Amino acid sequence: MAKDNNNNDQFSLDDILNDNYDSAESFSLESILSEYKGSAFIQGEKKTPSHELDDKVNEILKSAGMPVNTEAPKKEAPSVSPVTQKKSAPEPEAKVFTPKKAAEPMPESVSHPKPINVSPASPNSSDYRHYSEDDDRYFESREFQKKVSEELFKEDDYNFPEINAEKADGDFEDEEERPSVFQKLFGRFHRAEAENTEDEAEFEIPEEEPEPDLADEMRRFASPVPILTIRSYIAAALVIVMAIFTFLFEAQSPLPFGIGFKQLSAQGVLMILQLIVMALGIDVLISGFTDLIHAEPGTDSLVFLSCLFSIIDGIIILVKKDVAYGLSFSLVSAASVFFAMRGKRTHLVAYIHSLKMTKASSNPFGVISVEEGEDPVRNILKKVHCGTDGFYKKLVSKDISEVLYAYAFPLIVVLSFLFALLASVGQGRGEEFTHTFSIMAAVGAAFPAASAFALPFSYAASILRRSGSAVAGWGGACELYDSDGAIITDEDVFPVGSISLSGIKFFEGINNQKAVIYGASLLAASDTGLTRVFSELLRSQGLPKRNVSSFEPYEGGGVGGVIEGERVLAGTGAFMNLMGIRVPEKVNSNNAIFIAVNGVLAALFSVNYVPANSVAMSLRSLLNTKVNVMFAVKDFNVTPAVIAQKFRVSMDGVEYLPAQVSYELANAGNNGKTGVSAILCREGLSPFAEVITKARLVKTVAELNTLISLGGTAVGLLLMYFLCASEAFNSASSGNAFIFMLAVEACVFLLSQLVRKRS
Repeated sequence: MAKDNNNNDQFSLDDILNDNYDSAESFSLESILSEYKGSAFIQGEKKTPSHELDDKVNEILKSAGMPVNTEAPKKEAPSVSPVTQKKSAPEPEAKVFTPKKAAEPMPESVSHPKPINVSPASPNSSDYRHYSEDDDRYFESREFQKKVSEELFKEDDYNFPEINAEKADGDFEDEEERPSVFQKLFGRFHRAEAENTEDEAEFEIPEEEPEPDLADEMRRFASPVPILTIRSYIAAALVIVMAIFTFLFEAQSPLPFGIGFKQLSAQGVLMILQLIVMALGIDVLISGFTDLIHAEPGTDSLVFLSCLFSIIDGIIILVKKDVAYGLSFSLVSAASVFFAMRGKRTHLVAYIHSLKMTKASSNPFGVISVEEGEDPVRNILKKVHCGTDGFYKKLVSKDISEVLYAYAFPLIVVLSFLFALLASVGQGRGEEFTHTFSIMAAVGAAFPAASAFALPFSYAASILRRSGSAVAGWGGACELYDSDGAIITDEDVFPVGSISLSGIKFFEGINNQKAVIYGASLLAASDTGLTRVFSELLRSQGLPKRNVSSFEPYEGGGVGGVIEGERVLAGTGAFMNLMGIRVPEKVNSNNAIFIAVNGVLAALFSVNYVPANSVAMSLRSLLNTKVNVMFAVKDFNVTPAVIAQKFRVSMDGVEYLPAQVSYELANAGNNGKTGVSAILCREGLSPFAEVITKARLVKTVAELNTLISLGGTAVGLLLMYFLCASEAFNSASSGNAFIFMLAVEACVFLLSQLVRKRS
């Protein structure tokens, strides 16, 4: 007597592969019927007449000595697509022929495929074919391959029909019929009409300017960096000297170099040092002046006005020989020039780091934004091999600081003029206007204005360069931040080397070589993490890879296709049961891939999935930054439960896209509408996750830095207005203003350090 299926013991995969289990099983008539009806679906016979199915059932019942169905055939039930069906429901007529005793042994005439075990062989086994050292990433051991070769080639080679084996490897579309002469003739008119339509569409859309050579741009950015670095260091030394002179003067202490208490001499020395600093940062002043001329003012224009009115105020003090209102704001203006120089240098270095990544790989990945869904349409991030189109344009686009200061410039100038007018002329002291306005102009040129974005971006560019990635400046950071989610594929979760074959089991009825060739060809064409593993299996055994047509992913956990006119399925045990192919319960296990040819179970592949610590850290990093993670996984074995178990991460709130959507997104165009937002020179999830998290952090920190800088300017203007209006010029001094603005710069500097921390 056979065991009841409900009382079957659980067996491990090792027991299955070594045949250490009881092969006796009880099969109900419903399971036999499901095999025949499932095979009708698999072979495309979706409208098989019911009387043919009844004839097959009667043949089985007759051979088993059971009563034969004598009822009239019932109306055929509507067919259900195997893609969407959740469970194969038994046909109504099957209930009439169900045996009374479920435990009754099956007759010998009903055969069941007998498994043939392939386990790791001993070192004395014969050598397998085409072995290479690189195969260790895809197979459990060298001995395992030897045993596979023994089982495959102990039989006669399978004679395949003469079909183009490698005509279009990976092409999932059916071959089109060759058009007739009339079809060709009329096809020319259709093509001509389509070309005219395309020409009209192209005529309406203006052509974008081609991107410059990135290598030339990198050299252009790099050329001024060395001299700019030297000039900034000299300027920093001079600013320190100016600060010492200013603080000693305001403390009423004797000045060095024999100046003593000579106030006018101190003012003259500060002006000379300021002019030297201005000469060192002449590019900043020229940029500020030309921006004013072209009506595109920014942070450099504020520095230019600060230096201009500080010099004018100093000249007036020297001409009048009156320092009753204190020294001019030469220290603050010179410091503004120095920080502008450092901000410019920092920005150039960030450009260089980012552009180097565009040349670090001959075929880098690009992170683009693609549309998904219809209502609403979502922009989601995806990495593809798409070159660097659009990267440079986003890299050099204006950042948040430049944009906001362009709008804030006229407001800062107007407020400086009004505050100076009210604090001097409004108080009946018109002679103080020039000095008061120079104070307002100096405070308006905030120290961190030029580095609000450049500093965090430079930190991120340096870190990402070590990981083999780069963000396309402010434009790329905004797109990475504002996206509706990021696509994670099975190759991101289990990269090359983390998936390997550990066992193969063959079933009688299908030639072993045919089972491996068909199954491996189908899985190689699935464009998943399994592709390389099964491509290497064919290569190592010297077997040809066959063309797969009519490729189709199933939501039930498998894929299918047509190879040389035969329908091949690959999937989990549950998927095979859904498709009407009986899988012995004791043979079914996790990470097992079953192969069926024309409804007949052919082979079982056991696959190992080894989680990587770097992938686990990257997943946690993405989830911690609250990025909408969207798993577009095409490998039917990589389920949310498997990911949660392997990497010990919570999958709550993570979106798992259907198989059909995953393949559509994978086959979407490689060029996003807005171009490349980031460059990845390495495979795997780690650089992809890091570039997203860093870009989001850069955008957040840059926005806060800009607000702090503008807020510091507003507070400084108000504070100086009240001090000047009350004639407290000892408090509204150059030294105090320098300390205040240095504190604002320190806040921006410390906040930018967040980008340097590991996510």
